[in-house]
Amino acid sequence: MAGGARYFQKTGERVFVADAGGEVFRLGHPLKVRTIPIYGLVGYRFERRRGAPLVPYFGLGGGVTMYHEESEIGGLVEGVVDETKGAGYGVLGLEYGRGALRFGVELMYSLVPNAAGVGGVADVYDEDDIGGLTVVGKLSFVL
Repeated sequence: MAGGARYFQKTGERVFVADAGGEVFRLGHPLKVRTIPIYGLVGYRFERRRGAPLVPYFGLGGGVTMYHEESEIGGLVEGVVDETKGAGYGVLGLEYGRGALRFGVELMYSLVPNAAGVGGVADVYDEDDIGGLTVVGKLSFVL
């Protein structure tokens, strides 16, 4: 069993695009997007084979993703979106070490359907899921 949270924030600017193959026009309005996924996982860790320092594991879980978006237009903060959506997670990992201190790498795929909002560029590209693939290195201390 495991749980966690991550924080992602990116700034950019609003754009307009008429269709998926069309030219993208920058509108010059600053845009800030932030996601905070919070999740719990249940999984299975394979047994360590004699002499093998690497141990693979996998897991599945669920949680929520908090999504915040805001844009400044003409000096005013506009287009504020604050939503919390349900999410699903799958994880594959590989851990190295035998003692209390272990190192690892983990691939996590998340699904956060119906979270991209209505209208705008998301509709043009037929996107509604703000999930995706994450790769992280990790350091674990085992009691």
